[in-house]
Amino acid sequence: LILSNLYQLPAGTTRATVQDWESNDGADVELILNEKNYNSFQEEADALFVLIKKRRRGADVLERLIQENSQAEETLLDATQ
Repeated sequence: LILSNLYQLPAGTTRATVQDWESNDGADVELILNEKNYNSFQEEADALFVLIKKRRRGADVLERLIQENSQAEETLLDATQ
């Protein structure tokens, strides 16, 4: 939502009401900058993008480890029968 509305969020903006056309049928949503950690909405959006990429990578690794663990479990169960 931040990225979709960056053109309405010039430097120095800490709050803005925007329309959420993607999930709320155009309902107004208030965006509030996390001023403690970021100087602009662009900076916050960039940081969130990096965080999401890390989480996706972590989820991929976890998925692979779960599959490997399941295969190892099957092998052990087969060996004990």
